[in-house]
Amino acid sequence: MGRRPREGLIVLVLPSAAAALAGAAGLAASSRPWLAVAAATAAVAALVALATLTAHHLRALRRVADILAGLAAGAGVRSPSPHIDGAGPALSAALAAGLGLSAARPAGQGAPDPRLARIVAGLPLPVLALTATGLVTLANGPARRLLGAAAVAPGTSVLDAVDRASLGAALAAARAGAGPVEAVLDATDGRRLPARVADLGEQGGALVTFAADVGWEPWLGHAFELLDRPPPPGPVDENTPLARLPVAVIDLETTGLDPMRDRAVSVAGVRIHGDRLYGAVTLDRLVRPDVPIPRTATAIHGIADATVADAPTVAAVLPEVAEFVAGCVVVGHNIGFDLAVLAAEARRTGVAWGTPPSLCLLQLVDVLEPGWTNLDLDSLAAHFAVPVTGRHTALGDALVTAELYIRLLPRLAAAGVATWGEAAALAARSRRARRLQAAAGW
Repeated sequence: MGRRPREGLIVLVLPSAAAALAGAAGLAASSRPWLAVAAATAAVAALVALATLTAHHLRALRRVADILAGLAAGAGVRSPSPHIDGAGPALSAALAAGLGLSAARPAGQGAPDPRLARIVAGLPLPVLALTATGLVTLANGPARRLLGAAAVAPGTSVLDAVDRASLGAALAAARAGAGPVEAVLDATDGRRLPARVADLGEQGGALVTFAADVGWEPWLGHAFELLDRPPPPGPVDENTPLARLPVAVIDLETTGLDPMRDRAVSVAGVRIHGDRLYGAVTLDRLVRPDVPIPRTATAIHGIADATVADAPTVAAVLPEVAEFVAGCVVVGHNIGFDLAVLAAEARRTGVAWGTPPSLCLLQLVDVLEPGWTNLDLDSLAAHFAVPVTGRHTALGDALVTAELYIRLLPRLAAAGVATWGEAAALAARSRRARRLQAAAGW
């Protein structure tokens, strides 16, 4: 006999529990109280079973809410959910179809102008438009064939496919010159890709055309909204609504995990205002730590001594970070670690640094989802269907964290949290995360 669906079990359990309780009451009023105890025990067992089934359905409904939030943001769902018996993709596709949305649509991806689509999609060579920090604002079919769909998805970082140093040098040369420059970009898979790089100005980023005949594909993706600018950040107090909160999401890569001793080797950030991410306003800096980078750290983030040999010191980068976060609430996954490292670097170098207001995403999730055991960045990204690119790069992790923060906003609103002060108070209720963070030294 096949397994009965949970809905059917609830239909069976609820009347059974009610009957058992009624029987227990009748027996208790009779001369057979020992049978009343047995009947009450059966009723409690039935109710426990009912509570377990109900909890499962509540988790499933919560997941549905997460999927809807992702679809509303245009992000879709990328992986199965452990909370609906592995039915995440099918459910998200069904929801998307019912709502008239595309479950595979990248964040911010709308229908391109048909004339632009025909022109760019018809080009035989791979074409990419990038922000100054390597986020893809436009890509055509040949570019997708050359670098892979994940690397050129609108709104993602191309640095998963193209070496940061070679791309950075080409972009710098294009900005310094009077026209397009010829360059050879190093792909992360070892290929050397001849390209022409043209500077499109501070607001436009850069255009990269590759000299590679990889075949034609009728596809065009774009996310020009990444070039938009947020309102100027202003003073923040506890009454500032989350709907208008200026946020700077920050992430560091370091030589180790001791915030008092280890050094920053990369720092990145991205701006959010309310519930909108502004990919054009980013910070992405390599930092020369002037101490050897352990191989164990390089194995995680890929930054070696040679990578940062010509990078600025933290004393030169700290003022940029301070300017980037000014007037904002700083958000991060385990943000206490990043801020402790920056404060220690400021004390070490004598650079002025004021601790900014902050909000820990890990603490928020710990309070909102007390039953979750895996709160690492990858697990949270999988649950909230946030695509992960550039993992363990400072900018890649900052972008993932920014998307997670935006996905949490509807959950915070449902919990009655409407202001930054209320969000900070909610995060302060985290016991598990705060205990682990304190034990780690931040």
